[in-house]
Amino acid sequence: MRSHPLTPWLAATLLAATAATAQPAAGALGTLARSQWPGDAATDLPGCAATPAMTPLGQTLSQLCAVPAGGSATLSSTAYFERPSQFNPQAPGSYALARLGAASIAQVEVMSRAGGTPHDGRDPVPTLQGQGFARYTDYLVLGSVMPAQLTLSFHLSGELRLGSAFEAGHVWQADTSYAVAVQSGHFASDGVFGSFAPYARGGVAVARQLRSGLSTPKITPRVTAMPEASLRFAELTQAGGGTEVRLTLERDFFDNRANPVLMLDLQLLAQVYAPAWTFANLSFGTVLTGNEVAADYASTFEMTGLQALDADGRDITASAVVGFQSLLAVPEPGSAALWLAGGLALLGLSRARRSSAAAGRPAGG
Repeated sequence: MRSHPLTPWLAATLLAATAATAQPAAGALGTLARSQWPGDAATDLPGCAATPAMTPLGQTLSQLCAVPAGGSATLSSTAYFERPSQFNPQAPGSYALARLGAASIAQVEVMSRAGGTPHDGRDPVPTLQGQGFARYTDYLVLGSVMPAQLTLSFHLSGELRLGSAFEAGHVWQADTSYAVAVQSGHFASDGVFGSFAPYARGGVAVARQLRSGLSTPKITPRVTAMPEASLRFAELTQAGGGTEVRLTLERDFFDNRANPVLMLDLQLLAQVYAPAWTFANLSFGTVLTGNEVAADYASTFEMTGLQALDADGRDITASAVVGFQSLLAVPEPGSAALWLAGGLALLGLSRARRSSAAAGRPAGG
């Protein structure tokens, strides 16, 4: 299996980002389009800077690039995030919660072996590398009644595609990864988010990869939690299409009443890797289709709801959850110990120090 050159965050370790600023409803976006000739370092494609677009709820980046020396090859990447616009624990049907989107699509030049092409089959071929990345961080404020269990629900829809016109001889690869990370904590009077001990943290990172030689995507989930049994995860295929993602937080997230806030970090990444051109046995006059390598998750990774239960399994969402910090008049988090600085950094949770110490706060509660 080829190691994708654009995934250093897959190997990240958990860091205490004490210098970071956690603003309310904070979002981050990135797109990338690169080309690399054999033996050379990858370089950003010229003339295709990402174009931003702002809305009251979020931001979008889009990028479309023609590939130099690639004939008709193009590379496009997009990313967006939207913050919650509505949340009412007493009316779950009214939720309009956070969502992310990311896509990267390579249109590869496919030429007939019959001749008349600008390239020789023995020529070196540049590779294309594309990426779209979106991230959103918010804080869920708990109510006067602490739940025994809280389930967060998400919907993931999109697809990985490898074109039917491609033949063996090159590496074609499309990847997508999503991550959800959670930590219990509190806001101090100055708005700083920290965590009194004992606290809980954890999350899930799920990678999907489709590459030449595979008929279906390989799915790799990584679930990490501290304490170990404080979090459960499930993916369920939905009859109407897409995947339901469930993350269930157990009692350890709610035992310490000094931590009445949950920090929630969402990330979505889409990547492609392909040659700029290839050859196929095409007859004269063929209208070419199926020349895409696509990680197309621009449709959505969306938070669809939450449910809080007491120790007897009764629904207490209306009393246990106040709402999202981005929709409430509560202190804005300032410079904080953002332990979950990367969703896929969950792999290093067991090595983390106490966040209460990193945040400059005494353990308590």
